[in-house]
This record gives sequence, C-alpha cells and structure tokens, in this order.
Amino acid sequence: MLSITTVKVETRNGYVLVKVSLENQGASVVGPGTMLGRQTLTGGAVRPVEFPNSTSILPGCTAKVNQLLSAMRDLEFTGYRQSDGVIIPFSGGMLRRLSFLRSVAEATARWWNEVLQWSTSIVVRLRALHATAWIRLAIDRRVKHGAGVAAKDLRSINAEFGRWRGEVLLPRIRSIGGRFKALHENAWLRLAEAKQKRHRDQMERQVWQSIDTEAMRRWSEVLLSRTTLMAARFKALHENARLRLAEAKQKRQLRDQVERHAWESVDAEILRWWNEVLLPRIRFYRRPN
Repeated sequence: MLSITTVKVETRNGYVLVKVSLENQGASVVGPGTMLGRQTLTGGAVRPVEFPNSTSILPGCTAKVNQLLSAMRDLEFTGYRQSDGVIIPFSGGMLRRLSFLRSVAEATARWWNEVLQWSTSIVVRLRALHATAWIRLAIDRRVKHGAGVAAKDLRSINAEFGRWRGEVLLPRIRSIGGRFKALHENAWLRLAEAKQKRHRDQMERQVWQSIDTEAMRRWSEVLLSRTTLMAARFKALHENARLRLAEAKQKRQLRDQVERHAWESVDAEILRWWNEVLLPRIRFYRRPN
C-alpha cells in the first residue's frame, strides 16, 4: 500500500513544479512505474498526467517523483502503475493550486492582514501609551517600520507582476496577435483564391458557350448541308440502281426472246429439212426394187 506523505509546489516562469513523496507502507517491494493523476486546467479541461519513477520502493522507504505542469487549477492523484501493468491505489486527495494571479492576490491578502494586525496593535498601543513621548516615538518607529515593510511588499508585488507581465502575458499576447494576423492573411488568401476560382469558372463557361455556338454554326452551315447533299446522292444512286436493274432485266428479257426465236427458227428449219429432205430419201431407199 502506498501513501502520499508530502506534496510541494513551486512556481517557475509561469509553470508549476509538483514534487511528491511516496511511502511504501506495505510488506512487499513496489517496483518502478508511474504515478497517475488527473490535472484540471484553468479553462476547465481535464487531462491525465504521469509522474515517472525509475527506482524500486522498499517496505517502509520513500521515493520522490516530480513533474512540471502548466495552467494547473487542481490536481488529483489516482494510483500508481508498476512496469508490469499492476495499479496500486494510495491515499492522496485533491491538491488545489491557484494560478499566478490568485497567488499574487493571496500574497496581497496576507500582507493586508499582517498590516491590519500591525495597525490594530499600533492603535491599541497608541491609545494605551499616548501620554508619553517615548511611547509616541516608539509608535512612530513602529509605524515607519510597518510602512517600510508595506512599501517593500508592494515593491516585491510590483516586481513579481512586472516579471509575470514580461515573461507570460506579453509573449501570449504576441502569439495571439500573430495567430490573428495569420488568420487574417489566410482569410485574404482564401478570398483571392475564391475570386480567381469564380473568374476561372466564368472563363470556362464562356469558352464552353463559344464552343457550343461554333458547333451549332458548323452543324447548321456545314454538317447539315453536307448531310443533305449525301442523302440526295444516296437517293440518286438508289434510283440509278433501280433504273439499271430495270434496264438489265429488260435486256435479259429481250436476249431471252431473241434466243427463243432463234431456237424456234432452228427447230423449224430442222423440221423442214427432215420433212422435205431426209424423210423422202429414207422412203426412197426403203422402197422395194
């Protein structure tokens, strides 16, 4: 079982250094690992934090771990995770850490309480010892000492505020200003790109419109006339083909008729020769002597 014995917090250049002492109250050795916790930022966001430990913790011994955090409002320790993955719970709690401005306010409040106590004591002593000059001198010395202490505290607060302003506030203001300037330049660049894109789109639209107009003009003036001419030529070729077919058919019929007449004349001539020449000779030769 582990327990948190001490927790120390130091402020360094706007960051918070947290030092934690762990004590092994169990009977077994706790190996190296990581102390786990949850950090609440000043904006309210929560994120996990880890405090690494590279040494083993013997029973009854302590180990110190530390971590440098930023923008911390409070910190809660949840457990200790060994290198083998085993998580050991421990008694801790919530460590509340004010921001730098709150720490300055707390220092101012402490100083005011001290000054108020000093003033009260001085007033009481003034009322009690007002009769003697020595007492008045002592009171004057105390008052002057208190005023010097107050002035010294005010000077230290002013110096701390000036250091915080120079080391934390001004760099953050410059970084925020740089980011806003970059965003402004990016916005102008995006506007210029959008304007160029609109110009390109308009030019492309005009080009496509001119191409469509040229295509329609070419279709009307060239392609349509050529298509009509080709259709007329195909129609004329079709009609000429029909005429040639009709003429070829007529010629074939005429040739067939001529051939038929020729064969008929040949047949008639053969029959005439048969009847007039060949058949009488056959009869003559067959006649008895």
